[in-house]
Amino acid sequence: MYLDRMKKIPDLNTLYNFFVDKNTDWKPKLVSGLALLYILWPADLIPDIPIFGWADDATITFLAGWYLAHKVKQYKKHHAQKESN
Repeated sequence: MYLDRMKKIPDLNTLYNFFVDKNTDWKPKLVSGLALLYILWPADLIPDIPIFGWADDATITFLAGWYLAHKVKQYKKHHAQKESN
């Protein structure tokens, strides 16, 4: 079960290539950067009180991570098709 979940996470090499490739879309890069900035920034939309205050951090982290993983998976599939041709 754990290994099945790990297959859904893009490998680090593909993630690195996604970020340094000038031809990739800028929006996933911006979203991940803004999400990281929001997590590290001391001011929150909801103050960090147990459970409720962490919900905004968890939601933003999940959504940005999902979006980035989705775009990196598309990038990997596109480059695999490109190399096979």
